[in-house]
Amino acid sequence: MQKRMEESKYGSYTIPQLKEELRKRNARLTGRKRELVERLIVYDRNSNFGKQEITEPEYSMSLPKSETYFDVNSDSHFSGLNMETLNTYLEHFDKKFDSHVSQLYNEKFLRYDRISQQSDKTFIKASCRAETRKGVSYTVDIELGQRCSIIEPQCECAAGMGPHAHCKHVCCALYGAVMYQSKRDIKTEETCTQQLQNFHKCKKKNTGSPLKLNNLDLAGADEFTNRNFDPRPERFRNSKGYLDHFRNECLNFPGASKMPIYQIFDPSKTVI
Repeated sequence: MQKRMEESKYGSYTIPQLKEELRKRNARLTGRKRELVERLIVYDRNSNFGKQEITEPEYSMSLPKSETYFDVNSDSHFSGLNMETLNTYLEHFDKKFDSHVSQLYNEKFLRYDRISQQSDKTFIKASCRAETRKGVSYTVDIELGQRCSIIEPQCECAAGMGPHAHCKHVCCALYGAVMYQSKRDIKTEETCTQQLQNFHKCKKKNTGSPLKLNNLDLAGADEFTNRNFDPRPERFRNSKGYLDHFRNECLNFPGASKMPIYQIFDPSKTVI
């Protein structure tokens, strides 16, 4: 320890000077002089630890303002954009359009497809759901030149860094534009208002026979499953003249002839 202190440049420092050096390194200031010197030696030896690597800023396209985009509709045109244009772009990366991209498109992984017309350029902004990560979607930006030549695409996924992105999400967005140009229709993810509600429908068909009322297995249901159940208060059950009282008060009451209970009784004039 003593030898290392003598070899170090900090051996001739005073304690306030040592603490000042440690303070610059956000190190602990307590201890004797030899502990302070040893601490500085360790910090100098490990000075390359904790340094942040200088990274280049991520690439980002120059895009028009968001309010200039509108959904693809009957006024949208992609003249010159076809499968040949798409395959020509992919050939630069030794890649060909495969059926996997068309499968993603047909399964409506494309959430939306919007367009912005800027003088001699056309910008496409789309969103495509991730295939392996549920609930994750990636934003795709594509710049098209004259005759819809593919100039610059980018995607938020790891493989879609611009300016020459060619991931499956970019291909899916381009394929959607090609399909709209040829068929005037584009398949996108259905919103909640487009899907019919089916919460009221039985998910599993009942193949058993209907359960009889007497066989209901409910606690305290014996009273209600009894066929001879009388809902009247006990003092009115089997009382003399109750049937006439019921007819006079309920069935013969003006305006009550349309009540459902009226239908289970014969008209009073037919009663003998």
